[in-house]
Amino acid sequence: KLVKITTDPSVYAVEANGVLRKVQSEADAIAIYGANWAKRVIDVNDSFFAATYTVGTPLTSGMIAAGTLVKNANSGAIYLYDGANYRSIANEAAFNANRYDFANVVTRSMAITAGGSAITTSEFAYDAQGGGTSVVVTGSGLTASLSAATPAAALFHKMVLAFQWLKLI
Repeated sequence: KLVKITTDPSVYAVEANGVLRKVQSEADAIAIYGANWAKRVIDVNDSFFAATYTVGTPLTSGMIAAGTLVKNANSGAIYLYDGANYRSIANEAAFNANRYDFANVVTRSMAITAGGSAITTSEFAYDAQGGGTSVVVTGSGLTASLSAATPAAALFHKMVLAFQWLKLI
């Protein structure tokens, strides 16, 4: 996804820890995210934007943001760009275990060469207390954990992941 505020036409890709990387132009947005790039943009309230994100250096032309899921136009293989390497996602189970969404995969026409360690399982930390998961948003000082047996755990976990996604990706 991409974010912007209503009072500024600039569009940003979100990286880990809420760092925003400005997309330089509409041409770059089309080249990276496709003709329907504008459908990926989420308008964020100005006060939430200022309190949640840090503006980093702009993306250079043709550059994608760290944390972007990508695939080659000629292949079904999906990769996570970590800022230095295209880490292959071993299979659909690993993709789902990390709660990725196929709607967020960007198709690139360039050849993609895997590097770094492959993603073979969930990279979330699991809570030893009853099998729930703990999610820590860096810098928040907040840790949330619920047992998987708690009826509200699934809904709560989805809400935490949605917030984490907005902050980290």
